[in-house]
Amino acid sequence: MWTTIKTLWELGYNKTQIAEMIGCSRKTIRKILKQIQQGQVEPKRELVVSIIEPYKDLILARVSQKLTVKRIYQELTGKGYTGSYETVKRFVSKIKLTKDVYMHNVTVAGEEAQIDFGYAGLIADSDGKLKKAWVFCLGLTYSKKYYYEIVFSQKVEDFLNSHINAFRYLGGVPKTIKIDNLKSAILQANFYEPVYQKEYLNFANYYRFKPIPCRIYTPTDKAMIESSIKYVKNSFIRGRRFKDIFDANTQLKEWTETVCNKRIHGTTKRIPDEVFEQEEKAQLLPLPDSDYQIRSFSKRIVSCNCHICFENNFYSVPWQYLHQEVIVEKTGKLIKIYKDNNLIATHQILTGKGNFQTNPSHYPEYKIISETDYQNKYRMKMKEIGPDCEEYFKLMIKQQKGYWSRQAKGLLKLAKEYGNQVVNNACKRAFIYGVTSYVVVKRIIEKNLFEEDFVPKSSIETKTGEFQRPLEEYEKWIPNL
Repeated sequence: MWTTIKTLWELGYNKTQIAEMIGCSRKTIRKILKQIQQGQVEPKRELVVSIIEPYKDLILARVSQKLTVKRIYQELTGKGYTGSYETVKRFVSKIKLTKDVYMHNVTVAGEEAQIDFGYAGLIADSDGKLKKAWVFCLGLTYSKKYYYEIVFSQKVEDFLNSHINAFRYLGGVPKTIKIDNLKSAILQANFYEPVYQKEYLNFANYYRFKPIPCRIYTPTDKAMIESSIKYVKNSFIRGRRFKDIFDANTQLKEWTETVCNKRIHGTTKRIPDEVFEQEEKAQLLPLPDSDYQIRSFSKRIVSCNCHICFENNFYSVPWQYLHQEVIVEKTGKLIKIYKDNNLIATHQILTGKGNFQTNPSHYPEYKIISETDYQNKYRMKMKEIGPDCEEYFKLMIKQQKGYWSRQAKGLLKLAKEYGNQVVNNACKRAFIYGVTSYVVVKRIIEKNLFEEDFVPKSSIETKTGEFQRPLEEYEKWIPNL
């Protein structure tokens, strides 16, 4: 400011003009011009010692021990440091600026792709419920052509389905795929011999590509895919609204095809789609004749009704495995249930929720009985009581479909209490009047009405075959009528 005021004054500007140009008061201009006229030289800035200066050696030592900035800050405050956490953070970041040299990853066409997930925020599902969503990205290292898809989980099934969709989109398969040690693919990260997820390894063998896990804490191994995740978040997801996941993927597909893969890439200075079509597409491995049948495995406990619950529906399991843990394999439209590597049940996958699929042979023999067998069982018991009781039972089945069993059990109880002949006669009288009710039969017995002379059926039957009788006749059978 001192030099600027001197220069403007020598150019002929007055104090008011200089004050307006610099943005300060005329008093300041007047003070500095007075110093210049007195022959004073430009003042020098005083050297200010940083508040962190006394602690530099300690910070360097702690950084070498790979302590976090938060931990270093806590230790400094205990030693008298009064500055802010941000000051320590800025100082540590300057120390951590890498001095290592990395070579640019050069690959040939069709050789390599990189895969990763990035958090996409909350998006509504098909029922309108908000869920956490992730954006899956597969990018070809040579052409920089990308495939994106938004999913609700990083489970093996969704992970592999995203692969299949990406391969279809590209029309082929890259020879190698770099993975960021996702649990859907790598169970245990190890530089020398990583432990692969079994289903992912089978998947890779089916499509004939080689999965390569990235080294942990080494972002340079997958720098391209890291940048692509940031790119889709900043250029597509941020600031957009989606009705549901279907709408999100529809918009994402359009953006990928019209913007992402059509732009001039910042590194190659070429258009990814053009490089892909001209140089890389023909170098990809061909797709197999059919898609891979994805299998997923989960554990379930067999409940006391001989069923397991899987994806909100219920499937039967042989009763011998009651309360035991079984393995459920989902393949396409089937589920297979295993115990100790032995297949014990197979079912078609049900749609909807709360439905049951039951194999009758999974129940013990004494539990397996059809409706017809059940009726025959009670018909024989009624026949033992008497022929009229058997006829009464047949009428009961017709009039009380689905509700006859309790009435039948009531008649058996009456037979034990009053004898077969009494119950048979009572059923005969109730049958004549077309009344199938345990209460009526019991009232007939209690009032000894079964001993009265029966009214001939023809005398009370109408032309239409319906029974008509004054209500007073029923008062002696049913109280409070």
